[in-house]
Amino acid sequence: MNTMEKWVTTTDALVAAIKDESIVRIVVSGWVRDVPSLYLSPGRSLCGAAEDTTIVFVGGTDGLELSSDNSICNLHLCVAPEKRAIFNDTAMRRWRSALISSEFRLGAKALRCAAVASSSAAPATLAGE
Repeated sequence: MNTMEKWVTTTDALVAAIKDESIVRIVVSGWVRDVPSLYLSPGRSLCGAAEDTTIVFVGGTDGLELSSDNSICNLHLCVAPEKRAIFNDTAMRRWRSALISSEFRLGAKALRCAAVASSSAAPATLAGE
């Protein structure tokens, strides 16, 4: 049986929720730091509880890997400048996501972040960078 929604506020809770396939919708609250690269399996959602919700990935790792029929909303995903905030599983072909990319500064270190908004518009395709 699938759990409809799980709210998380820490890195450990986020990683555990991502690994738990019974959770369909994960809602992140606040700033979650030092997060390893994440894979969002097909049909699952990752959302922020508020517009300023932020996930900061561990330096040297890519951020969120999407698969198929994923929904992401109200999140700032931050990675090192040379890494990808959002990337796709190239074996999957269907997408339901819209992305708005921008640059943010966090302290003295520049991080590349992607602000994400949910969309029901025509599917977009992300190429693996």
